[in-house]
Amino acid sequence: MNSVLTQKEQILQNIKSLYNQLGYPPKEKEYDTTYKIKSRTLVKKCFTTWPMAIKEAGIQAHFTGRMLTSKEELDFKLNRFINEYGYLPVLNDFEKNNLPEYPFLVFYQNTKNYQKNHPNVKFKTNISNVPVNNGKYEEAVLEYQDLKRKLSRVPFRYELSKRALKAISKEYYSYIDFVKAQGDKPLAQSKGNNRISDKQLIKDLQTLYRKLGYPPHASDYERSATVRNHFGSWQNALKSAGIKATFDSKNSRVTKEEVIFKIKKYIQAHGRIPMYNEYKNMGISYMTIQHYFGSNENAANYFKVLTFNQKISSQKIKIIKEGIQTLINTNKEINIANLSKVINLSIDKIRNDLETYFRQNNVRSKSIDKFCIAIGIDLDKYNWHLVLLEYDNFKKKHHRIPNVTQLSSVSYAKILQKYDSYRDFCIAIGDGDEYLREKYDLLTNEQLLFDLKVVANRLGRTPTIKDYYKCKKINRQTTYIKRFGSWTNGLSAAGLKLKDSQKNLIKHQEKMSNK
Repeated sequence: MNSVLTQKEQILQNIKSLYNQLGYPPKEKEYDTTYKIKSRTLVKKCFTTWPMAIKEAGIQAHFTGRMLTSKEELDFKLNRFINEYGYLPVLNDFEKNNLPEYPFLVFYQNTKNYQKNHPNVKFKTNISNVPVNNGKYEEAVLEYQDLKRKLSRVPFRYELSKRALKAISKEYYSYIDFVKAQGDKPLAQSKGNNRISDKQLIKDLQTLYRKLGYPPHASDYERSATVRNHFGSWQNALKSAGIKATFDSKNSRVTKEEVIFKIKKYIQAHGRIPMYNEYKNMGISYMTIQHYFGSNENAANYFKVLTFNQKISSQKIKIIKEGIQTLINTNKEINIANLSKVINLSIDKIRNDLETYFRQNNVRSKSIDKFCIAIGIDLDKYNWHLVLLEYDNFKKKHHRIPNVTQLSSVSYAKILQKYDSYRDFCIAIGDGDEYLREKYDLLTNEQLLFDLKVVANRLGRTPTIKDYYKCKKINRQTTYIKRFGSWTNGLSAAGLKLKDSQKNLIKHQEKMSNK
């Protein structure tokens, strides 16, 4: 208990000492920095809050809410600034001199209230009495003097460049104060200040319109308030100046002409319509695009260009088209598996790209068959071409028509889709007789012997039954035995070279037949 009391007395003594040193009620942070301790826990234990500790130390301090800066500290620092510089600080000075800006706005709201509460404090505004060492400000003064010489009058504020106005605003409260500092009378106080004419305002608006390329905003023109007083509203002023301006509502700020101008400029630079988040950088909200065009896709159709997603999608579709063309050139079946191998994309990615393509055309599908039809490929005709190609290749290679089992399952299925049976297909393409001969062994002896000679020429030797099957893809051993008595007799009848064992076999068969 005694230790807590001693700690409390020590804190109060330190606060009083620091107050005498600083000249205003210290903050808790300043206390910790000065005495190099962390007092938060101890202050909470002994006083609950820091303002309560200040109060118990017998120091008058006004705090508002949770704000750490007291009114006494603010007054102390402002007085010190006024004594040093001779004028009341402007907003720029708060930041430069580490003055508490937010507490000033909370306690006094503005400089007028501060003047009322401190009638004994002498201060002056920052006019010509304060020395200025600023290169930009000197350039602003030179620009002002040049304009004054050219116009033979005091320039209006809007006639100076933005850079000059910025430099002036850092040193003076208003443009009028600056004009007074130059030893001139502001135009508002001059007897020769005639009311600006409607013609001059219209001329200024037309000049500004030509400069911007679209109907100007009120913020683009310095005398916009005068324009509204003369013409009733900004929209009426644009109409009087002969400037076409389409607004989506009375309170609308951006015209359709401005939107069109900026989008065209963007298209020239990027070759596409802007994305949703890019309109903000152009000074246009996406809601404005919806008002004028309905959607970004409609805006793209209006300018006859693609959106970002459409452009990416078109590039992907172009790759898929090239892959399909490659399959056609190599006479391969058009399906996603074959396409995936050709263009080196996964099947899922191809399906997603096709789905995106169909979604843009208001169709729900991922089918490659529908895509082929959409791009003008007659898939049925091409698939039938592949069936006939497979059939002809087999026929050329083996010198006979293929069996049903010797065609691929896909080709046979397509044949049955078009014809009632394989026989009808063979008849339709002019191979009906050969089909019957193959099926019912109706080949003549001359044809059978010719087949043996063809196989022998291909192998370069006398064929065996296995050799014949490998070449002709059909087993005709039974047919040759029925027609010629044996396989060896068939070879002999074809005039092919026989082995000694085969010759002896023939002689033995002749003897047996004679007996």
